[in-house]
Amino acid sequence: GIALAATPRMNQFVVGRRLYRRRGNWLTFSMKRKALDREAKIGTVKLEFLDGETFAQWCKRVNAGIGEERSGKKTSGDKELDLFNLLPRPLLSVTAWGINQLNHYNLLPGSFIKDDPMHTSLFIANLGSLNMAPGFHHLYEYGTCPLFIMFGKIDTAPVVRDGAVVVRPVLTVRFSYDERIDDGL
Repeated sequence: GIALAATPRMNQFVVGRRLYRRRGNWLTFSMKRKALDREAKIGTVKLEFLDGETFAQWCKRVNAGIGEERSGKKTSGDKELDLFNLLPRPLLSVTAWGINQLNHYNLLPGSFIKDDPMHTSLFIANLGSLNMAPGFHHLYEYGTCPLFIMFGKIDTAPVVRDGAVVVRPVLTVRFSYDERIDDGL
């Protein structure tokens, strides 16, 4: 949140070949709906960074979001998917096309994007929790997320420490960035 507030150009997005400045700083992260269960569905938590919020308050909200995702209750995303799954395939195709058109022209209603994880300032995925190495995440045509950060599993690797090569734990972090939001810089 601090980095986005300090560099507002990083909190921009491109839709319909136009550049927009986002109102608010948002973080979305993915997680397993059931901890340590490889078969569990993936859930997402999307939170806005609030001005003046302490780190402890932020952590409390993060944990509340995780608790809600893992509570077993249907989330707004679950309800949307259930609704779309009720539609016959041809109607679903037309609906998806219409949503993509509205997204392309930045005309989706605020109520639609409020909980949508792809309309965010930053998306974080921790593949280390699945014992995987990180990849470079692609950017989506849908949504307004210009920054993806992926964490991988902690490995050991040789590193130079005080002039000597030693084996240490290493965490690989990969970034994908929409260069259009800041003139390719």
